[in-house]
Amino acid sequence: MIKYILFAFTTFTTLTAYADKTHHAGGSPYEPATMVVSSVTPKNGIALSIATSQHHFDFGTHSWQGSIGVGSFDNEHAISFGAAKRLNRVLINVSVGLENGKLGYGAGINRRF
Repeated sequence: MIKYILFAFTTFTTLTAYADKTHHAGGSPYEPATMVVSSVTPKNGIALSIATSQHHFDFGTHSWQGSIGVGSFDNEHAISFGAAKRLNRVLINVSVGLENGKLGYGAGINRRF
């Protein structure tokens, strides 16, 4: 156990020393390193993703199934309509949704083994 702790400690100190030497701005160890951080939060399509994820269909029935899902994110709103039909051991589902006048659609196939 002691040798694993010693190995982890020496590896950590070696990597820290290496990182300290290679990450300085301008190559001088006395200049502080600079980092630029940007944050972007995309809003388009998130409400539609939430709306389409609300469709849940039953594999236990062979009847047609329908679903309506709604979603909202950061003052963006969407609605989605879904349908499914089981054929033997395969459930096929489709959905279509609308967010701010833009149309999105998807399809899926589920199978039991």
